[in-house]
Amino acid sequence: MALLAPTSHEYRPGAKLPIYRPVETNVAAATIVFVHGGGWANGNPEQLERHCRYYADQGFVAISLDYRLTREPGVTVADCVADVTAGLRWIREQAGELGIDPKRIVLAGESAGGQLAYCASLSENMTPASRCNLPGRSAMRLRCAWSNRVNTGHWRAFYWKKSFS
Repeated sequence: MALLAPTSHEYRPGAKLPIYRPVETNVAAATIVFVHGGGWANGNPEQLERHCRYYADQGFVAISLDYRLTREPGVTVADCVADVTAGLRWIREQAGELGIDPKRIVLAGESAGGQLAYCASLSENMTPASRCNLPGRSAMRLRCAWSNRVNTGHWRAFYWKKSFS
């Protein structure tokens, strides 16, 4: 499938949102929003460019969401979660302009980005719709946490009856 050149948006000043999409269609697309890893202190949206291009090639809109990093003075992990939540809110609010279906958004992340995506999905559900200003907003329907680093030893022990360390 042919891809359009990525476009760049900001959900707040300085917060990048590179958006990758297949050649335009007349249908609002399902979207995957990726959150980069880096121990909350490092990383950038470009880390997930290959993932975004792959899914855009499959017909999805793919977005790599930026957030403040804890290496910046005064920034905490809670601020990172707030940024991911704000980015997701902005994406939903701009869904019509971006050509995406606000009811078909997947939030995913790698490493620390996975933790931020999970926490943001929880805070999205706990935030009243009136505070989010998201008409017709629907709750997250699925949360899945997985880490090869954490789970590999367990599966080795299960399949090969070895202890994991």
